[in-house]
Formats: sequence, structure tokens, C-alpha cells
Amino acid sequence: MALEANLIDGTPQELNLLIEAGNLEMSSSSSFLYLSRDDLQLIPNLSISCFGPVGSVLFFSKCKPELLGDARVAVPRASATSIRLLALMLKLEFGCSPKLEVVEKPQIDEGDAGFQGALVIGDEALRIDQAFSEGNHRIDMGEWWTSKMKLPMVFGVFVARRQFVEQNPESYRHVSESLQTAREIGTGEMLEQVIERAVSMTGLSRARMETYFVDNLNWRLDESHRESLALFSKLLRHNNLL
Repeated sequence: MALEANLIDGTPQELNLLIEAGNLEMSSSSSFLYLSRDDLQLIPNLSISCFGPVGSVLFFSKCKPELLGDARVAVPRASATSIRLLALMLKLEFGCSPKLEVVEKPQIDEGDAGFQGALVIGDEALRIDQAFSEGNHRIDMGEWWTSKMKLPMVFGVFVARRQFVEQNPESYRHVSESLQTAREIGTGEMLEQVIERAVSMTGLSRARMETYFVDNLNWRLDESHRESLALFSKLLRHNNLL
């Protein structure tokens, strides 16, 4: 089936903004954006998630997290899901609500008046992991969620606008099936090329990229993922974070 479509390339933050503006019919999306809207539906069997350490969503703090109190914590501009997850878990486990301040590049400061913690995501988290782990407390946010909830942590999903699905069922089916085929190819016969491309783009070792794509990331969306999304939504709403 041939399908006329415009492909939009963008960062997760840019795509989220396009979804909010009504300028995308189908797209990857942050879990938080999906949970905050009622006009989107999940595309089956696709997610960006983990069941254990994710490696690319890391929280560092100068003190033990339970001692943060109302300290200043730097968080990235581009990750609503990870920011809410951090706020939620700190509140649930330690009863603390530090001041989360959005900055371009989260860092931990030396002085007491500066940032006492930092949430770092994506390639930057993979790059700075070893350096930031020296002398700071480190929490892998994916591992934290799964260890407490016994469910995968779903950071991202793939969504379609409900109206588009209702009006264009065949186009929706075609794109959904193509995306699932792409996942199978990317995690199967083309996995080596995916890893090599990641090494080239990040400058990180092949061993680290292989661990990340094979062991850390999960691309499925089964019943446990849906259960996790429902629990995440319930806890966010109960704690006034959604």
C-alpha cells in the first residue's frame, strides 16, 4: 500500500509541541503528554521503556536523596516525563519536595546555595555517568521505578490522534504495522548498524551502546507496560503532578 505522508524529523520536545498544536497525526510522544490528553490513542506494541536500569535517565545528588528537603535541583528542559517521575519518587519514598528548576544543562554546584542535585537524560546522561557518579549519589530512574513498582518504566510511547484514526483507519493501520516492522528490523537484522550509528553519533564505546540498545531499552508495549502507564497516571494525579 502506497501512502502519501509528510515525515517530520525533530527532537522529542519538538514533536511534543507539534502534537499539542495539532500538527501531527501520528508520532512518538512522551508518556506524560499522552497521559495529559484525551485526544490521543496508543499505537499498539511500541514504546520507549525499560525493565530495570535505563542508563539514560539519571539523578545525581550531593547528599543522600532523603536529605534533599527543599534544596535546589536542576532538571532538563526536554523531559516532562522524567521530571514528573523524579518529583513523584522523591515524594513517595522520602517525603521531600526539592525545588526543581529547569536549566539548559543540569549540573551539581559546589556551593550550598547552588544546585544540590541534577537530573540528566539522553546521550548526555550516558556521557557524564562515570564523572558525575564520583562523589555524588546516583539513581537510575528506570531502575528506581521498576524496583519499587515491579513494572516497566514507560518513558515514551507512540500515539495517533483519535480523530485521524476514526477518519483514516486504513492509513492508521498501514503506518502502525510499518512502525512495528521497523522495530523488528532495528532490533534484529539491522541491530549492528543501529549500534554503530549510535557509536558514531555519541562518541561512546561500542560496548556501552550495545548494552544500552540490547539490555537497557525495551521497545514493546504489552499488558505490563499499560498497567505501568495506568499506575503512573494514578500516582501523578494523586500527587497533583498531572
